[in-house]
Amino acid sequence: MSVETADGSGTETSAPRFAFPAHHSPGVFLGIRFPQLAVMIGGLVLGLISLHFVPRALGAVVVCGWCVAAAMLALVPINGHHVDDWVLILAGYATRTRQTRRRGDLRTIGHVLPEVALLTLERGGRRYGILREEQAAGEVTYCALMQLGAMPFVLRSVEERVNQLNRWGLVLGSLVREHSPLSRIQLLHRTAPGAARDNRSWFARHADPGSPFFDEALAEQIDRRPPTEHENFVVVQVSLTRIGRRQAARRGGGDVDMGAMSILAAEVERLKAELHEILPGAAVLSPGGVAAVVRNAYDPEARRFHDGHEVSWDSVSPSFERETATHYEAQQYCHVSFAVRHFPRLPVDCGFQIPLILEARAAHCYSIVLQPVPPSKALRAAESARTADLGDAQMRASRGFIETATRRNQRMGIERREQELAEGHREFVYAGYITVSAEGSEALEAAIADVEDCALRSHLDLQRLVGEQGPAFTFTLPLCRGL
Repeated sequence: MSVETADGSGTETSAPRFAFPAHHSPGVFLGIRFPQLAVMIGGLVLGLISLHFVPRALGAVVVCGWCVAAAMLALVPINGHHVDDWVLILAGYATRTRQTRRRGDLRTIGHVLPEVALLTLERGGRRYGILREEQAAGEVTYCALMQLGAMPFVLRSVEERVNQLNRWGLVLGSLVREHSPLSRIQLLHRTAPGAARDNRSWFARHADPGSPFFDEALAEQIDRRPPTEHENFVVVQVSLTRIGRRQAARRGGGDVDMGAMSILAAEVERLKAELHEILPGAAVLSPGGVAAVVRNAYDPEARRFHDGHEVSWDSVSPSFERETATHYEAQQYCHVSFAVRHFPRLPVDCGFQIPLILEARAAHCYSIVLQPVPPSKALRAAESARTADLGDAQMRASRGFIETATRRNQRMGIERREQELAEGHREFVYAGYITVSAEGSEALEAAIADVEDCALRSHLDLQRLVGEQGPAFTFTLPLCRGL
């Protein structure tokens, strides 16, 4: 992402605009990926085989038909995915357990996240809640949650917003180090119904129980829809591979988990200290607070009843869940997850996400996952991408291909990336996801329309993750998933 002024000069003023680079996926030949090339070769092979079953006069037509069909199947996206992507998605959906699960006694049933355990770390008189996840590939990660205080970003002037974002950029840049144990950072913004006790507590303090209108007014306030509340979290993740099992054991006195959690706590405290000037009041969540955040994701209504009180990890699992191709159900809520397919393609100001974050009334969770890339690796990758792009451009020009606007934007993004890294900027691999929640299918469609409209005004292009709703829902949990 680069910064330019309103007139495009690139110098720093009070109103800079941010430009996100166009998505670029390098291919094997002329931007074609290997799975797409395999589909096209498969079409050619089928065409050659069909020569044995058709008259010789029609052989050339049949082969050309197979090749054209294979090329269209490989190159034309269907609902945002190419055919090789759909094969993996449908295979995963078919092999994944999708039966309706009803949970009864919590002591006799499996957890909704069996690969995740909630651990406790005592440090400096405080209790840290750590989510330990053992992934399918054998990687072990540890996540800690930090809840941020009030963020009066909208009330600030343009100059104050820019200064705050510049400081935030310095904080993010400090997280990118050559041999850092930190593997990912996740930013979570959650919009959910307010606590049920708000109206009752106000009446308890100010209303006169002896008034003849007390019962009627209290009933009206209780039945009224609660206000929408916003929560912001930063999730910090370290991986055992980056730390090293020996170093973790040495740090924890022989206990690998304890050593890894101590290293994670040091990273969290360092980040918290750097965030203090930008967002004072950040607090690391205890085990009960972490469990409450996860539980509220499955059942947003639950937060209205426990209202900040700590809950146990065993109570996180919903009593009912079901995954379909288009949505995921947990408790009485239906959830639909989207991927941010494209961030703004036009230069935008620093408040471009305000419509999505503050104006969407539907219950939703917005997650951005960032993975720091070591500076030396990022620069090598940028130089390699620039070299490959130049070769690809020469090959296209020699064969008479016209450079499209999309291709030109990709080339400019590759050049800008190399220049920024050479100047000392840091690089993150990032992805965005949104989960919309509502009670019932009709309310869900209205909530989706609300969030999609706000995302459109924030210049975000959303894509519904059909066939991936179960795994995609976990991308907006505080587990740093999605990359």
